[in-house]
Amino acid sequence: MVTDTGADDITGFRKLLAAHIDLFPIKIEVGQYLLQKNFPADKRAQISWKKHPRAKELISRFNRGLKTIKSSDDF
Repeated sequence: MVTDTGADDITGFRKLLAAHIDLFPIKIEVGQYLLQKNFPADKRAQISWKKHPRAKELISRFNRGLKTIKSSDDF
């Protein structure tokens, strides 16, 4: 699995819309708010919300990786 970081959630959505990343973990309510406030309707329509059957496992893996990144000298 390859990860890519962004400065903020808006950057994450920009990368998702540009197909630079395949998924972007964010709470649905927060994501919908940010999309509504920062993107035109045609861009918002390109985003789909899916619950992955392994969501809890993937979130756990993501959080472990984030912890590793934060504890490294590169962060």
